[in-house]
Amino acid sequence: MSSRGKVCIVELNLHFPYSRSLKDRRSILTSFKSKAKDKFNVLAIESEPNDNFKMGTLTLCSLSKNGDDAKRTVRNLMNYLEENYPVQITKAQEEIL
Repeated sequence: MSSRGKVCIVELNLHFPYSRSLKDRRSILTSFKSKAKDKFNVLAIESEPNDNFKMGTLTLCSLSKNGDDAKRTVRNLMNYLEENYPVQITKAQEEIL
């Protein structure tokens, strides 16, 4: 009998208070998505691109043996985002599958 892993998916609404252009926002997101993959092994995608350089939506996805580990990884990544990038998380919606 095989056990199934758990997936934690979190959709983040972001505010970029110091961004002056779409290029600024894109630069921040590109850097963060690379760190998410390389340092945390988490998939990060810009899930609702828009023309507002002050706002954005990012979806994070973590796979683990259990839901608690997947949640912990994503929460650590969210803390990393706010501590290391000029971004504010205005809303986070989490789901475990």
